[in-house]
Amino acid sequence: DAISGLGLLLGGDDNAIYLNADVLPGPGMRHAEARVNGDDFLETCLSGEVGRECAYSLGWSVDPRALGPYTPNDVSEMRSLMNRHSLIERSKGVVLAVNARVLSKDPSAFDDILDEMTGVQLLVWTGSGEPPVSGGIIDGIVKHFRGRGAEERIGFDCQIAPTYLSGLWNDTLVTLASIHWAIKNSWH
Repeated sequence: DAISGLGLLLGGDDNAIYLNADVLPGPGMRHAEARVNGDDFLETCLSGEVGRECAYSLGWSVDPRALGPYTPNDVSEMRSLMNRHSLIERSKGVVLAVNARVLSKDPSAFDDILDEMTGVQLLVWTGSGEPPVSGGIIDGIVKHFRGRGAEERIGFDCQIAPTYLSGLWNDTLVTLASIHWAIKNSWH
């Protein structure tokens, strides 16, 4: 019922409502279920005509302290979910929401999906409780996707540290917290 009510808000071709959910477990959260079941979310949203007038922002439940990156398997699972629901064809677009710190560890995991699915973009974010990232992290992500000719398909919603030193400090603290968190969780 909530989805059908969105039709009143869509006034023309230039308008899009983004429906957002973390639909798969990702780095640092692989032990847990996704916050929202991806198949149920997309099935519900796409069940009526209004869902086809929406764009979708799909992400992974992650912990920015994760030592590991997004993997090709993470991206493959998301691609399979989108393909099962013909999401590119049945929507106004798809944005994959990815955490900046986790993405910076290996942005190449997203190369194939950006090459093969032209209707997909990335939104790189930092969480509300996460310290601002260094400009170096953002620069590394931009450099990678610029080199692939995909820079225009990458957007940012990040808190960036105001100085080089504060960014370096934040990144170092998160790395130390990551190591502590990994050691603590390996004993349980």
